Formats: sequence, structure tokens, C-alpha cells
Amino acid sequence: NGLNTLLLNAGTYSVTEDQENEDGYVTTYDNCTNITIANGETKTCTITNDDQQSYVIVDKSVEDNSAGGTAQPNDFNLTVNGNAALDGVKVPVNPGTHTVGETTLPGYQASSWGGDCSKDAQVTVALGETKTCTITNTAIAPKLTLKKYVVNNNSGENNSSDWILTAAPEDDAYATISGNGDYEDEG
Repeated sequence: NGLNTLLLNAGTYSVTEDQENEDGYVTTYDNCTNITIANGETKTCTITNDDQQSYVIVDKSVEDNSAGGTAQPNDFNLTVNGNAALDGVKVPVNPGTHTVGETTLPGYQASSWGGDCSKDAQVTVALGETKTCTITNTAIAPKLTLKKYVVNNNSGENNSSDWILTAAPEDDAYATISGNGDYEDEG
């Protein structure tokens, strides 16, 4: 806090301050414009500089859940500096460098980190600044490998390619997958 008393001639004054070094501060003026001062009179102008909170936002998206995935953004246990965070919610932080993280779920891969985050999930925030880290995860399509074995140890002559293998979801008989697959003949 500073107090400056100026000796002036009678008249009308407006007071401002140089805001060159005020990034991250909000300035308010009280009784600082069109101040009329008569001889022998004292008036006070108050200038307040209030530092502003810094924030980090984790913007999480889940792409391509078409492979049967059901995960939503907050299922990934998002963090800022190891503390829990929610998708799209401002997390108050001090100015400086911060680490954003998530718990990767089985069946998903982090396909990109971006926004204001570096590739190592670091974000640097100045006083009063809000930075957003974007994390995109993609569901990994499940795979089912069908293998057919034919054992001809009792004079059988069929090959594994004589059978067509079919896989169908239990809830949709029309979504079948058929083919000869990978075969191994034994015997």
C-alpha cells in the first residue's frame, strides 16, 4: 500500500496510473475523476489494483465410441497437479507451470494432447490468465480372432477351410461376421 500527498494549485484534476506492469490485475478508481479542489482543501483519490486468479481448464473429449465404448470425459479421472479436476471446469492455480493428467481407461488411447498444453502435459499460466489443455481419447476397436483346428488322426480328410466360422453379437443376429479365418490343420 502506498500513500502519496501532492501539493497542487486549486483546480479540477483527474488521476490515472501507468498500467504498464499490470498484467493480471484489475484496477478500480474511487473519486479519481473530475476532482475539484479549492485552496486549503484536501481530497482523496483511491486506486486499487487487485491481482486476478489464474486458472487451468482440462477440456476432455472422447472420440469414436462407435466400437462399443461407453466412457465419458469425467470417467478418465482428470487431474491438475495431481488433484482431481472435472472436464471443462476452471481449476484455480498460482502463476507458474502445472501438470495435467488423466487415468487411461482400458480400451482407450490418448490420441492427442493440445490446446495450451505441451506434449508432456505441462501448461504455464501467468497471473490472471486462463489456459486450456485439451485431451482427446479414442476407443480402440475390439478384435476377435477366430481359429479353427481340425484334427484328422482317425482317417478324417476335411481341412479347416471346409467350415465357415460365424460370430454374431448376442443382441443382434443380423450383425454377423463370417469367413474362413486363420486355420491350422493338424494330423
